Amino acid sequence: MRNFDMNWLIGTQISDFKEKYWQKNFFQRKKRVNNVNELLSLKDINDVIVWSKFNDLAIAKNNKIIPSSTYGYGKDTHTVFQLFTNGCSLIFDKLNESLPKLDFFVENLSKQIPYQKSILTNVYLTPDNSQTFNLHCDWQDVFVIQVAGSKKWDVYKPKIENPINDTQCDQYITDITNENLIYSQVLEKGDVIYIPRGFPHEVKTNEEFSLHITLTCIPYTIKDIIEFQISEKSNTIEDLRKPITGDSIDFKDIIHNIFNDKINHNFSDNFKYNPSDLNRIELNNFFINRLEIGNLDFFHSTFRKSSFANIDFLTENQVKIHSPFEKVNLENANKELKTIFEEKKTFKISDLSGHLNQTEKMQLVQFLVQNNFIYKCE
Repeated sequence: MRNFDMNWLIGTQISDFKEKYWQKNFFQRKKRVNNVNELLSLKDINDVIVWSKFNDLAIAKNNKIIPSSTYGYGKDTHTVFQLFTNGCSLIFDKLNESLPKLDFFVENLSKQIPYQKSILTNVYLTPDNSQTFNLHCDWQDVFVIQVAGSKKWDVYKPKIENPINDTQCDQYITDITNENLIYSQVLEKGDVIYIPRGFPHEVKTNEEFSLHITLTCIPYTIKDIIEFQISEKSNTIEDLRKPITGDSIDFKDIIHNIFNDKINHNFSDNFKYNPSDLNRIELNNFFINRLEIGNLDFFHSTFRKSSFANIDFLTENQVKIHSPFEKVNLENANKELKTIFEEKKTFKISDLSGHLNQTEKMQLVQFLVQNNFIYKCE
């Protein structure tokens, strides 16, 4: 099966996409993706419905959700098909939890898109000449992959940047006119678009049905960091646990106590080793590397670069190594680091060229392991 990941999805350099579009601007892939039906097909959907291979099925039409008891919570297959025939859309929430190939796709994406609470695949099957929801905006970033049929998308400039809930979205969905329109096109099989959160959009089918995947990316926000930090500090800062009495409160002093250390380090520790963020080999080896680092046979072990680690060569003698969690500058080891950071390549200390002696090379590798820039392979 094709390696479905971010590169397959966007058809351009990930770094260029993140710089120009990610969480900022609307994006349309220039060339249609190939082999989209290896990822999802109408047969897959038919099997999902007939054998009830889903966790959550919603049915909607013209902005109204059909009560799930009407169709036996998805178990009444005859009624499900009847509702679809009558113009209702079938919405399979979190279908990646039921289809392994979609889950594999999500896991690949989670390695390439850091700082996400979760990435989900919601699948929409819509009959011809129908509309599921009215004009609206989402508080998640979404990729849309047209799997079969076609669907017309109208996308508008946002009136609110980075909304974080439905209430904020609903407040800024009024007075949207064609002057705000930035995209109006029919998506056909293999087409991909990206819509940042807050961008209003309206979607309809015309003369044929539509099957599309909505990849929903739910990001961590500054609000999450603040809430996390307050929750953590309530264990040690008594003022946060005091009741309101009507007396004046020194908020400035309390806030200073809450945020008087490195927030990012504490916060990132809460999610950075989630299996959806790092591949499972890295996750398994992290504990081995950290807990048994004193016992590792560095000279005979094989290592690999972490998928989240990157290197920038600043000068002939200086580099910057960074990940979403750490950032360091190193000097006088450029040749060794060039070998270490070659993509998809394992290495041993004996493979490292450069002027460092064996002891210095071991110390370099040990440092990189301790900071999770590299990990020991099985």
